[in-house]
Amino acid sequence: MLSRATKHKVAIYTDVTYTDTSAALAALADTYGIATSYWSADGDHITVSDDTLLKTLRALDVHVDPTEESCRAAIQHFHDQAFARPLPPCVVAIQGDAHHINIHVHDGATADVTLILEDGSQRTIQQVENWAEPRTIDGITWGEATFVLPEDLPLGWHTLHLHSVDGGNEGDADSDEAGVNSRGVEPLTASCDVVITPRRLSTADRYVEHPVGGVMAQLYSVRSEESWGIGDFHDLAELARITAEHAHADFLLINPLHAAEPFPPIEDSPTCPPPGDSSTPLHSRRKHPRIRRPGQRNTRPHRCPSQRR
Repeated sequence: MLSRATKHKVAIYTDVTYTDTSAALAALADTYGIATSYWSADGDHITVSDDTLLKTLRALDVHVDPTEESCRAAIQHFHDQAFARPLPPCVVAIQGDAHHINIHVHDGATADVTLILEDGSQRTIQQVENWAEPRTIDGITWGEATFVLPEDLPLGWHTLHLHSVDGGNEGDADSDEAGVNSRGVEPLTASCDVVITPRRLSTADRYVEHPVGGVMAQLYSVRSEESWGIGDFHDLAELARITAEHAHADFLLINPLHAAEPFPPIEDSPTCPPPGDSSTPLHSRRKHPRIRRPGQRNTRPHRCPSQRR
């Protein structure tokens, strides 16, 4: 679809008035998707401190002073960056919804937008009204246009492509074969992922009519007389047999059993070990070592550490 970027009014965020510095900082945090309050486990509503918000913003590479002017300028900068970005980083839409996408091109330029589906086929998307005024950012004047995704898009990862030419269509007399116009301006191109997700997950629907139950256990706490202080895979098998026979359990929910890092620094959390394709040897059943009596000689040949496997 080939069309001109149309215009509508755009809010200038430097004109917003805040009650105090904390309100301006909270507005900045909200702009970047940072929660400014939460409900505690005791049911209390907790407001995040300004210090925490500042440190979280800095972790996102947003460095501001705790002043209203600095926060207001940072909010304006955020929206300017979005307005000067041809396409969003990624578009996530629910199947069946008419999802709107704002694209940005140089003021007065064309906007050729196409959608390539996961299977390689192409779909056209409709442009809708968007009367945005152009905005000059870092010496470049940008315009905004809005397109709406079809409601019947299939689930999957698709790709949105934008091709824009300043000063008219590529076939105009002032453009060469490469689309470069008489002013030497090359076409603007961009692409981004479009992810179509289901409205709800249906993989567990069968459990609504036929519920199942199980036992949750941390394997290291499932000890037996044969294990060495922590539960092992033999204990896990025995626990599965007992719960299935006596409690009619359908499953066991256990802690991650991936292998830990073999060299320092060791990851503290057992839920995110790097080698996820192998299991930890800590839960393997080991035979009891042979205990020598006092004065008994070792009949096994001695091997140096470099010979041991």
